[in-house]
Amino acid sequence: MRDLALVAFIAILIPYILRQPWLGVVVGAWISLMNPHRYAFGFANNFPFALIIALLTVAAVVFGKKKVEFPRHSVMIMILLSGFYTPGFEGDGIVLTQNSLAAVVGDWGRMFVSVALSLFVFTCILYNYYLGENSLQFLTRNRAALMTFRGLVLALVVWGSMQDLSTVFAFADITMTCLAFVNLMALALLFKVGMRVMRDYDAQRRAGVDQPVFDSSKFSDLDLDLKAWPANPTADTQANAQPQGIPAAQR
Repeated sequence: MRDLALVAFIAILIPYILRQPWLGVVVGAWISLMNPHRYAFGFANNFPFALIIALLTVAAVVFGKKKVEFPRHSVMIMILLSGFYTPGFEGDGIVLTQNSLAAVVGDWGRMFVSVALSLFVFTCILYNYYLGENSLQFLTRNRAALMTFRGLVLALVVWGSMQDLSTVFAFADITMTCLAFVNLMALALLFKVGMRVMRDYDAQRRAGVDQPVFDSSKFSDLDLDLKAWPANPTADTQANAQPQGIPAAQR
């Protein structure tokens, strides 16, 4: 049953992929990262879904009506011209980039990639910590909870620096799956609120408003930040949202 459901779902997406190649990239990434066919125990378990999606995406790009320019990224060109890359390469992409750059500019290229990658990782840690702390403070202002969170972050950084890259990615897959479930639950809880806001937007558009505005006074039952979403928007905002098709003298 899972096999048929997966095949039917992908078959429905094929016409859309042929019209919109970007959708093929998204579906291909989903299949490659999530491996949904591995949870089917019939013929779909070893079916080359990713290959088929890739071929359909390439066909949509080559034969589609929209002209798509292929990327000319300097790093990609450098790797291809360095001679280190061979078809079927399954090694570490970082090492490949280091060796390719070193073949072009010299041994200092390896150090440059290492420093650039270290800065990238450091800034990613800071950014994700910032998001995590803000989310925690939204739930609670307890200092003990904040210090516990900081301790867990430091422990994860130390643990990740001592583990193999594949182990870190496997752990990241688990945590991202948990995050996806939390986001899905949040979306389900916010569905009714989102529909109310969308209906208000559609009502303003049907009334001929050029630029609909969000008036928090219409949603007084919601816990909104009135500084960010003021009630009864200012005259300047409303002036930008005047109805279309009505003479100025009659407004």
